[in-house]
Amino acid sequence: MSKDQVFYRYKYVGFSQNSLKIITDGTIKFTCPLDFNDPFDCRPYLLVDDDVVTSNPFKIAQKHKNLSPAEKIKQKPQMLKNLKNAIDSGEYIKVFLQDLGVLSLSRTANNILMWSHYADNHRGFVVEFKYDMDILSSKAHRLESLFPIPVEYETSRPIHKMSERFDPTKHFLTKSIDWKYEQEERVITTNEGHGVHPYNRKEILNAVVAGAKMSDKDFESLRNAVEKASCEIGREIKIKKAKVSDYRYEVII
Repeated sequence: MSKDQVFYRYKYVGFSQNSLKIITDGTIKFTCPLDFNDPFDCRPYLLVDDDVVTSNPFKIAQKHKNLSPAEKIKQKPQMLKNLKNAIDSGEYIKVFLQDLGVLSLSRTANNILMWSHYADNHRGFVVEFKYDMDILSSKAHRLESLFPIPVEYETSRPIHKMSERFDPTKHFLTKSIDWKYEQEERVITTNEGHGVHPYNRKEILNAVVAGAKMSDKDFESLRNAVEKASCEIGREIKIKKAKVSDYRYEVII
């Protein structure tokens, strides 16, 4: 197997019984974007353009109201006003976000800020997933494969014209350039939604990295979880302990 066929992605978590289940149970949490810490995330600028009144969503809304042609013309201004109010209040975008599930991964396991923000100030751990393209090529569309898509970082929010079809790939995979240090990639599900979902632990769980400040007690629990999972899947899951560099601002793994 060539190195080009294999890549690794990482999940930062705090230490808890729930996060241990990523290892012991082969389950992982997908978060609803409404709960994200970034108020811009998954929220494109919604532009009510001139063509919106001839768009399919607008026509469908009129059809459901069973309006006559004359009533459709009469009610267009009010329907446009209602649409703008729904956008301004945030209710419109909630329709797209409330059933969405997002798993955030990273291309790096040694980012100091990520350890601080998402792994309980270096007291948590990082889960390493190993992806073999030969295996994933036929399974990438399956949620349990946790196949990630890179996030794009921009200075401007994506624009969604209300007359056009909503593009979740574009709008849910763009973030402010301020977050670029995260090197984020996402697994997104619109079918299963947010919550805890199983993943293919046997194929992709590769290693676990304990934080540099993890307590001895938590490290023992983590090691027991890794050893148990290794026995269950029939191969070794490596466990490592991160260290703080003596000379550089660097986390050593």
